Amino acid sequence: MKALAIRLFLCGASLWLAGCATDGPATAPTAETAAEAGADTGPPTDAQTAPELYLQASPQRRLYVEVAAVAGCAPSNRTLDRLRDFLSTYCDKPEGIELVRSPEISRAEARGLPPRALARIFMKGPPEVAGTPAPAYLYILYYDSDLTQKSHTQGTNHWGASTHALNLHPHADLWPYPAIYMNVRYGFQKWVPNEMLLHEAGHILGLVSRPDFATNHHCLSPQCFMNSTIRVSLHRAFLGEPATKQMQLCGRCMTELVRRLKGPARTNVYFAGPVLVRTERGYAVLSLPHRVALIVGTLTPQDCRDFAAQTQAEAARPDDDEFRYRGVAKDDMLAEPQRLRAALEQAEQDSQPNIRRLAGEIWQKVQSHPAGEPGKT
Repeated sequence: MKALAIRLFLCGASLWLAGCATDGPATAPTAETAAEAGADTGPPTDAQTAPELYLQASPQRRLYVEVAAVAGCAPSNRTLDRLRDFLSTYCDKPEGIELVRSPEISRAEARGLPPRALARIFMKGPPEVAGTPAPAYLYILYYDSDLTQKSHTQGTNHWGASTHALNLHPHADLWPYPAIYMNVRYGFQKWVPNEMLLHEAGHILGLVSRPDFATNHHCLSPQCFMNSTIRVSLHRAFLGEPATKQMQLCGRCMTELVRRLKGPARTNVYFAGPVLVRTERGYAVLSLPHRVALIVGTLTPQDCRDFAAQTQAEAARPDDDEFRYRGVAKDDMLAEPQRLRAALEQAEQDSQPNIRRLAGEIWQKVQSHPAGEPGKT
């Protein structure tokens, strides 16, 4: 009788749902009570994101994927093999795709810190090799939300993310810095770890941005892993079968990726080590997780190294999940005020409001400081 009771329980609770960056209902849901993704916060503009960097052979012909994990949270080799197969299928990288596990983050080091702070501290980036072009770069962090002490949700730009408890859900940041954050404490991830990771990787590659058969940047096909909900059958799992039927992309999502792959390349966006760089006329925008720098003047590789080092050296705090912006006018611009003003006027038209604000503040400081003193903000 005990065995029969257990089997009946499993059959009665066979359909559970794993949502994308959204809270599920308090009780085990049915197909009729499926939780949908939260209110759309609005996608970043094409000028702010660059899925083409991952998909296209130009400007970076290689992809380097760094997988970091807090102790006890590391994904299986099978999950990473599925990710490698997915990226190899849709990303045109003639010089290869490399997946690397970075050194384990201890639970003591992770305690009390939100995932983006962990990323800023422990992100290694691709190694620099003299004479070898830098690759495109993707950072993936597996973490335990029980160690973060509180939910940090400020300023998310995940497509379809709700504004509450994002830190508890696997999610992909698209802007200002593309990265994937996988919380192993999320209730359903252990049943569908491959599909949950592939779903977020799909967002990094630009899915779902088509206007048809999609809502809130998720696919409407119930058979596609880019649906807002991955349906998990515990009954199938306990029978040794795959816990979900959503193991592949649907035809529409495949077509969307192919269309983006064949689209125009972004020539002004690239990775310099772990730093995402966007160059414009007279200035550049550098990004890391929730950190952005406006560099007015001639950008050098050392500027990117300095930005990464300064960001990594920040004192981490449990509440440190807010955006921070910094701006500087370099000496070559300060020596030519007309050229500096032209560059700042260009930056004041940038697609990012905070870059526009920084440009105005730099100009004010340059005017208020003695000649030759750097303009920083």
